[in-house]
Amino acid sequence: MAVNLFYYYGKQKKLFIVLLILILATLVILYYGFFSTPSVSEIEEVSGLNSQKPSSLRINKDVLNFDLDLLEKSFYQSFKLYGNLPLETQKTGRSNPFAPIKR
Repeated sequence: MAVNLFYYYGKQKKLFIVLLILILATLVILYYGFFSTPSVSEIEEVSGLNSQKPSSLRINKDVLNFDLDLLEKSFYQSFKLYGNLPLETQKTGRSNPFAPIKR
């Protein structure tokens, strides 16, 4: 039974070429993504964000006006309360979780 060595080495050669292409693509992405310096326009865009006055960045309270009458609707009133409020806290765990366990 003859073994076709050209087929085996041909397949291995193709896989080696694919591996080289992947390594090359990774290096290109790393170079342009991490090691390249940003252009002047990119630096100006970022510095433009910091030049705004803090008053213009504050949240407008009129936009966040929440009407509490919404909670008075029958849909929300039909919810049932399960359990007692406020919840009772109980002691859980050990005072020092890193201490060795006494046997």
